[in-house]
Amino acid sequence: MQTGGSNVSIFDSVKRFKMPFMRIKRLNLEFRSDFFNTFNLTQWNAVSLTYTFDPNTNILFGQVEDSRDGRIIQMALKLSF
Repeated sequence: MQTGGSNVSIFDSVKRFKMPFMRIKRLNLEFRSDFFNTFNLTQWNAVSLTYTFDPNTNILFGQVEDSRDGRIIQMALKLSF
């Protein structure tokens, strides 16, 4: 049994930069970067509420077992003509 976990508050951001070519007006170069969980705040998953009565096992009662993904960054470069 596990609790529902903490509230999730993740801040995502996107930055775009579009640069037209001066000599060839039909060409455009676009750079885009996406940042998921920009500030890299730890988001804990559920807390274990299972208690086993065997003293020889590793008891996880009341411990956070996992966390969500950290910061993810992806970048793209697009040339349109």
